[in-house]
Amino acid sequence: MRRRCLCQTLGGNTVELVTITDFDATPDQMSRRRGVVLTARVHPGESNASWIMQGIISFLTSDNNVAVFLRESLVFKIVPMLNPDGVIHGNYRCSLAGVDLNRRWARPSKKTNPSIYHTKQMIRKLAETREVFAFVDIHGHSRKKNAFMYGVENKLHRLQECVLPRLLAQNAQIFAFEDCSYVVPKSKETTARVVAARELGIGSSYTLEASFCGANFGKYKDTHFSTRHYAQLGEAFCKTLCDLIDPGKVQSVWNELQAVARRDQGDEDEGSDWENDGDKAEVSNASAGKKKDNSKKKKAKDSKRDRKDAKKLSRGSKGVRSKAKESARLGSKVGGVMGEASEDSIPGATSRSRRMGSSRSARATAGPGCSLPKPTADYHPSLAEGFSETGSGRRGLRESLVSQGSRRVGKVQRGSCHNGTIGSSNVKIKSRDRDRWPEPLTGSGRSWGYLY
Repeated sequence: MRRRCLCQTLGGNTVELVTITDFDATPDQMSRRRGVVLTARVHPGESNASWIMQGIISFLTSDNNVAVFLRESLVFKIVPMLNPDGVIHGNYRCSLAGVDLNRRWARPSKKTNPSIYHTKQMIRKLAETREVFAFVDIHGHSRKKNAFMYGVENKLHRLQECVLPRLLAQNAQIFAFEDCSYVVPKSKETTARVVAARELGIGSSYTLEASFCGANFGKYKDTHFSTRHYAQLGEAFCKTLCDLIDPGKVQSVWNELQAVARRDQGDEDEGSDWENDGDKAEVSNASAGKKKDNSKKKKAKDSKRDRKDAKKLSRGSKGVRSKAKESARLGSKVGGVMGEASEDSIPGATSRSRRMGSSRSARATAGPGCSLPKPTADYHPSLAEGFSETGSGRRGLRESLVSQGSRRVGKVQRGSCHNGTIGSSNVKIKSRDRDRWPEPLTGSGRSWGYLY
């Protein structure tokens, strides 16, 4: 074993790098050995990680036959404590810079995250001289029980990420293979294991977690973990590495994982063979609930858009829509009384007024949302005679407006359905009323007509 200073922290403390291998080998033998990188205590409050690391170092430096074989086959690069500043100053999760160092692996700063920066550079230099086939970052978990691993899904070689956890479950009594996960959420993309797998190209990259509490299965069920359990987990991990370089054991575990995967896939593909109707109903209800939620969201979105459009249409037209609808119903009857009025006969008629059309029914059905043509300045305002104040009060309305100059005057024709008389008047429109729908004029307690 050799120790050297990897770097200095912000607080002036030393980050140590430990190298364990058989240094008596020839240079040719050394070059053929693969590398393993182990780190711990990036979170200062996870003290159980140090006990696991203590078990690993003690076993690798012992006279055990497995330890001797590992030293002759592998080169171990170990950083026992990535965050000594946080440990010394009593931090739980962050460094002296106030950041979580396990979220700085993607782009570590040499100035503010020196331990992460130099550890990453050390892995790069190690990969230049030998294959780095395993990386493990050791942590403690405050919520879950048992020991377990977080990995990174290998999409090219499916189930490869499950081999090491499966072997460790056979060697460690407190390790739960069922609790392992290989899914990488977006919030964990800058952690050590993910960067080591995706950026540094290490196939077997993991986070080893050990509970602060205890186990919920097996021999140690409902038993609180002690430092002895953590040290035993470190020893079991070393034995698992010995199994991992044994092709026979790896093939056996690989076949086992493939058989389990085929069995699970077969159960999923049996669409008609459900174990019970309750499971089928549950899946059906879940699917129906999802569709219902999507339908509600779509309806709410459509309703919001409709309200927005209605608000635009109703601007300046309050109290007029009912009159427009009534005029639309009487369009054909009133049209015969009122006759045809062509905008071509009005001086200064514009293409906009032509688009409005000369038909009474076409204008009546246009509704309050249509735009008004520019009026002409040929006449002066005078509220007209000829209004019918008798009968049912239903009146037809026909207007033809054009623009001339800057003054705005409208020519209004009115007809009574009761006696067939037609009254006309010309009223002045102010510039501020240019884009408004006509507002009702009232006098002597009853409605006379509409001002354009």
